Amino acid sequence: EEYPGAEVDLIIKKGFEFLVDHLPAHHAVFIFDKTNYKGANGAFRFGKELRQNKYDLFFCLPTSFSSAIMGYGTGEKQRIGFAKEWRNLLLTKSFAQPKNAHRVEE
Repeated sequence: EEYPGAEVDLIIKKGFEFLVDHLPAHHAVFIFDKTNYKGANGAFRFGKELRQNKYDLFFCLPTSFSSAIMGYGTGEKQRIGFAKEWRNLLLTKSFAQPKNAHRVEE
């Protein structure tokens, strides 16, 4: 709603692909498999492989450090997410995570 006409690509952890059909309209889906991209280095490498898509924004919804590293790896100028686990060092804009909110509401 905030960006009408935008194409949204999704990164989904392997094993959760079944959720794709329940998500709002999207353009492309990338499956992140931790067995092929191990640790922080693997997350960065996966993000770096997405650079060719030249995105405008990277919304980092998971609260893990490795997801912020993945976003950093994309090289996007705007990386937005929750400031947790030192992630704010890798994000260009960070927010305090809401307390006592269900993940869906975040």
